[in-house]
Amino acid sequence: MKHKSELFEKIKEHQQAWARKFNVHFDNKGYVINLDDNLYQPLKGEVLEQFKAGDGNELRCKMRALHSSSALAVNSFLPWLYNSALSFLSLDRFHGFQNIIFEAKLNTGASNRRANLDLLCWNDNTYVGIESKFGEILGSKKKDLSDKYAKPRALDSLLKPIRKEIVKFEYLDAAQLVKHFLGLRNMAEEKNSKGLKFVLMYLFWEPENWRRFEEYKEHRNEIKQFRRDVIAKLNAQKGKQKVQFVSKGCFELWKDWQKPTQKKWQKKHMKYLLDRYCFKL
Repeated sequence: MKHKSELFEKIKEHQQAWARKFNVHFDNKGYVINLDDNLYQPLKGEVLEQFKAGDGNELRCKMRALHSSSALAVNSFLPWLYNSALSFLSLDRFHGFQNIIFEAKLNTGASNRRANLDLLCWNDNTYVGIESKFGEILGSKKKDLSDKYAKPRALDSLLKPIRKEIVKFEYLDAAQLVKHFLGLRNMAEEKNSKGLKFVLMYLFWEPENWRRFEEYKEHRNEIKQFRRDVIAKLNAQKGKQKVQFVSKGCFELWKDWQKPTQKKWQKKHMKYLLDRYCFKL
């Protein structure tokens, strides 16, 4: 546990060094004074309203952290919207998107419980919900679903075997990912279309030298375990819509975006991402 906290402090220290380099002002906890200073491009229009309507307290607190995964998600995806380039955005094997919503709220089917995805992208055939992580892999997390998922009773019976698996994870926030899965599955059932695909994408940051650390290697092992022991069981439930699960490291995704035909805005965007987030611990 001590080593995890030490690694997390190194992440924070690196982000604070980046901020000093660009004269970004922040408090003693690493939270910027001006939110725009933490973002590649400022929030405006519909995107700003989406965050104001969100449940995650992002604008007042979370997104102001230099080590914020919310800021990481915005910095990664917002330029694709602002440059009217969603049709060229690739997410693993999915591409050709038409719409994007940040802080997407989805009903899970449980009493008053909603899934809050970092963003939701879609086209006529596919919906991809994305959850991104930065330093949270090294932090503490809830190891079970809220008791509110015991209602309705039909959902409780489906989740009982899943809850036994969730408690086994130390680095992966399995409980949160199950909520997102339920939100996407519920959306699939509400749309009632057999032709649509629904995908949960887990996007995670690692240091360049992640292979040196047992924490990051175990995190990758837990992703495989989650796919095998949780996602497979959820998708095997009779009469329920299936949701695909895709995991991707940030650098793997950004590498997919680096093409010889990149436009000027893409090169500038990529330089920002790599300068800020590509480092060793």
